[in-house]
Amino acid sequence: MSVWRLLGACAGLAGGVLAAALVLGGGAPEPVPAGLPDPGPLTGWGLAAARLFTDGGGVVMTGGLLTAAFLLPHPGDRLTADGLFTLRLAGYGATLLVVAGLTQLVLCFAEIHGVPPESALDGGPLAAFAFGTAQGGCLTAQVVLAGVVAGLARRGRTGAAAFRLFTAALAAAAAPVLAGHTATAADPLHLSALTLLAHVLAATLWAGGLAALTVTVLRPRHAAPASAGGTADDEASPAVAVGRFSRVALGCVVTVGAAGAATAVLHSGSRGVLLGSAYGGLLLVKVAALVVLAGFGWEHRRRTVPRLAGGGASARRAFVRLAAAELLLM
Repeated sequence: MSVWRLLGACAGLAGGVLAAALVLGGGAPEPVPAGLPDPGPLTGWGLAAARLFTDGGGVVMTGGLLTAAFLLPHPGDRLTADGLFTLRLAGYGATLLVVAGLTQLVLCFAEIHGVPPESALDGGPLAAFAFGTAQGGCLTAQVVLAGVVAGLARRGRTGAAAFRLFTAALAAAAAPVLAGHTATAADPLHLSALTLLAHVLAATLWAGGLAALTVTVLRPRHAAPASAGGTADDEASPAVAVGRFSRVALGCVVTVGAAGAATAVLHSGSRGVLLGSAYGGLLLVKVAALVVLAGFGWEHRRRTVPRLAGGGASARRAFVRLAAAELLLM
């Protein structure tokens, strides 16, 4: 299976899992009571899908740029064929984010105002929502930043270019987190927003970096075309990147755990409320998942990273199998 078919299959699987989760979890759109404005079922289902693919595009964009800018070696600041590949991958993720983000912008407006999506396309009110509200403005900023990445990713040839685009990707990932978070008497220092921001950025780097490395390891080894401006592939390049990512992932695990704990304390207020609520049960599930994911990381450090350093197709397959299981749990 080619890399792009694999990505398409993953997108289809994600959509199917989302639909099943909404139906089985009671989150599927329900009919609006008579007499109330009704944006229609397309808005409810479409908004859930748009949010999923906006987040997915952001993860791919950020992970691809993390890999190109920091994980893969780029001798003389020139990207190798693997680096160019991950840069293009980031561009495709950014394009997905732009399309899904614009769709989400329209459907958010439709849901808030109770109008069908086609009515939401009226330029004046939609523009006021996009540029005059916190929610719309943050989503618009995210789309604009992703558009910059999508437009420049195909032109990048150096590690420095990848780094600049990476900073834009991080800003795009942070933008939605800031929507609606203002200082209050109970939280004057924005601690809730800061912990959520740390959690989101760490999770994005973790999942995105692992996804980008997985498709890079799957990619056939060959020389970069002269017209691409990169240098030839190095057989050891993915092994170097995976070794570097192992250290990044450890930092992400610690950050996700610490930020999640801080968020739980800020939201629950007391241990009794935390342990005796549905939120507490969900938190326990998340803790268990984080422990299992940390175990995957330890297995990578103990087995797959040393095997990749030795080279060979079997080592690459072992890494891909373990990484795919880790991504599925995420």
